[in-house]
Amino acid sequence: MKQFYKQLLADFEQKKNRYTDAGLMPLRIIDLYNGQDTNPEYFDILTLPALYISMRADYAAEPATLSVEVKLLYEQLRNTSSIGLNRDEALAFFEMANITDGILKEIETPETGRLLLLSEGMDLDPTVTDIYQFSYQCAYYGKEKTRQKETLPGSIDDIRTKTGLFKGLL
Repeated sequence: MKQFYKQLLADFEQKKNRYTDAGLMPLRIIDLYNGQDTNPEYFDILTLPALYISMRADYAAEPATLSVEVKLLYEQLRNTSSIGLNRDEALAFFEMANITDGILKEIETPETGRLLLLSEGMDLDPTVTDIYQFSYQCAYYGKEKTRQKETLPGSIDDIRTKTGLFKGLL
């Protein structure tokens, strides 16, 4: 997971011009998710736009899978309603989400395959800012599964016992 996260940071740094080419502000911070959007202690230091990542490996599948949850935080100050005067500018966050998704889908490491988008959409939970959320999954080769203890097949009827062993100890 560490290698994946470091590659994610490097890719977003190298490709931040995709945002500026589209007339958008590039991401100002990328971090592991720690409730930054819901914890009042973080509200004053929340830097936008931001990308927060959480990851979880599932070893039940073969190969193991890595689930990646991504929160894109942005500040929406424009009117997106049907009577808004500058609708294209107000809906620019969709372009930001598309660029972010494109960069994420290009990430690949020796420990992971490429990300497969499972779901995306606006987070409707009450938070201090607007959030666009992505859910991804990919193959994960970072660790092996815990091996199960090897057992030999057999039947209880195949066990032979000897008598008189206790007498020999006395």
